[in-house]
Amino acid sequence: ADLNNVENGWISAYAPHHEKLKQLEHEVERCEYLLENALAAERFEEADGLQARIERLRDTHPIWHLEEQLSEAVVAEDFEAAKRVHSRLEDTRWNLGLPKYLVGQVLVNEQTDFRCVVTSVDISCEMDENWLKQCEYANALRVSKGLDQPWYTCLVDARDNDLTPRELYTWQQNRYSQSPRPPVYLPEEALSLCHNAEAGFEHPLAHTLFEAGGMQHAPAGTSVPVGLGLRFKPTLKLRLWQRKTLRAVSVRQGAQTKSPSVRSEDTVNS
Repeated sequence: ADLNNVENGWISAYAPHHEKLKQLEHEVERCEYLLENALAAERFEEADGLQARIERLRDTHPIWHLEEQLSEAVVAEDFEAAKRVHSRLEDTRWNLGLPKYLVGQVLVNEQTDFRCVVTSVDISCEMDENWLKQCEYANALRVSKGLDQPWYTCLVDARDNDLTPRELYTWQQNRYSQSPRPPVYLPEEALSLCHNAEAGFEHPLAHTLFEAGGMQHAPAGTSVPVGLGLRFKPTLKLRLWQRKTLRAVSVRQGAQTKSPSVRSEDTVNS
């Protein structure tokens, strides 16, 4: 879609910031990895330079400082302040044309209540028409706001596999395969935050792709809609896995017109 010609979509004039912020976040992750190595090797001058670069990069990010303020307010149980910061955070995301949810956030599917964790975000639907038709025919996906909204690639909690329509998977997998289930692909309108910290999140790849994160939410019984829910910090291995996932999706879309029995699971597990 033409980002400058979407009349009723979520996309603002600042939609290109999404790609710029992804590049910024990837660079921060790279510098953090190099910093760990420099400290382990006792190259302290190099470590100081990397730490200074990380701080400069973080200062240029329009979202992170608001997330930190939100977390501090929730920890301090100052929910009035948290509500104000949350409102500013939502406004900033909207004004920059950014997706509502983040990589690493645990969400809940509105249609069948399965839990999932975000592994990547697209600013509009990237799946082909055949996939969309299959989902709609099976009543696995309802899209009322169109394709020009954020779409999320997510891993489903292993305990909720039975709640997950197979049509939502981004590539085909043998029903009896022992490999982890493929990710699903969902529009923003189909998702909401998961605030159940006690439940956690279970998936064979979770500890490989993410570091454990903290819960940020208002305690049970409060009606203040604040916090980021259950969220995990991505590891560098997630970036490699994202590339394999894109390759598997490409194989699926290319093979689908040839044979409906073609499997793509070996592409991502290789």
